[in-house]
Amino acid sequence: PMAFGAGAALAAGLLLTGAGLLTLRRRAGSGAVWRDGRLEKATRRPGPSVACFFAGDFGHWQALALVFSLAAGLFVSFYSFWEDASSISMAVNIYSDFSPHIAVIRSFSLGENFPTQYPHFADGTIRYHFLFLFAAGLLEYLGLPLTWALNLPSLLSFLSMMLLLFTLAHALTGSRGAAFLSLVFLFFRSSFAFFSFLAQKPEDTGWLGWFLNNKTFIGTTAHEDWGLFNQNVWANQRHLSLGVCLVLLALLLFLPLLQETGLNGYGTGRPAMQALSGKALQVTSARCEYFYSPNVDDVAGYLPLGTYPALELSEGEWRGYVWVTFRYEEQVFWAVLLEDRSRLIDAPQADCTACEEALEQLRHRVETALELMEQALDALEEA
Repeated sequence: PMAFGAGAALAAGLLLTGAGLLTLRRRAGSGAVWRDGRLEKATRRPGPSVACFFAGDFGHWQALALVFSLAAGLFVSFYSFWEDASSISMAVNIYSDFSPHIAVIRSFSLGENFPTQYPHFADGTIRYHFLFLFAAGLLEYLGLPLTWALNLPSLLSFLSMMLLLFTLAHALTGSRGAAFLSLVFLFFRSSFAFFSFLAQKPEDTGWLGWFLNNKTFIGTTAHEDWGLFNQNVWANQRHLSLGVCLVLLALLLFLPLLQETGLNGYGTGRPAMQALSGKALQVTSARCEYFYSPNVDDVAGYLPLGTYPALELSEGEWRGYVWVTFRYEEQVFWAVLLEDRSRLIDAPQADCTACEEALEQLRHRVETALELMEQALDALEEA
């Protein structure tokens, strides 16, 4: 009964990880924040939302992410560890880790490893994180084959991790294409190792043969021969994807708090702005800072004394300041209006007298040139 109860609890935990994809939503008016030492209900501003993977329009990016994640999970799980009628087999790149993994699983499914000990060491303790392997052992104890007992929770965990990552990336960037690329970069080695690998190709070897005949992990990072920085780590460390799931869930749950409070400059991104016409930002102090964004921590530098074309003004205060956008050195920056540093003034009108005189001279020259052209045409006709 104890084993059955523990196995049911762990299986429920795996299912809850995937269920987070269906239930995690950002609801308007929900949540809480700390204000003045008290926990109060939060009223959320419009902004990027944290929605579940299957919410809203299920478009081609979600379908592509689902297919890619499922294919990657099946490849990692069943392509590296399988069995037939007479034997259990594993890929050559995972046998080092799977020797103790299988021993721990079988110590629960075929033995009574309570209190838990590490089968490979005789000191009577275990220093390895064995809970995931304990769940696999219980599934085998309940009747699943060994490969399925390990591969099934591995596949569910990996699929949940990939879709949670898609959800987080979409919530942060607002782009489903960028969210899908995050899955590709997670599964493959997201570095320039591929290009350094191609640079090592011998001159007498073709590109395709060099690529297909490679039998080692590419890259020059320390211990790269272990396969730590590519999909091999997901095949070896089956419990890793479940741990990453918990981290992603924590980030997704914490994200609405950042959106509500504007911590670290995160939130709606910018205040509501109204366009300006005929206005300029006048800097009256050498201590006037300007910013890359409407965030007083995102300092670009100090503005020289003078006037700058003003573009937009915030509708009232935002995060305690009145903001203005302006043009400086062919770029648009942000500034706050402070009485002792900057203010808005009417843009100075340029003196157009010299321009009008130059335009009149140009007009006179054009008329003279036209008269000369007419005289030349008349002379040609007479000739």
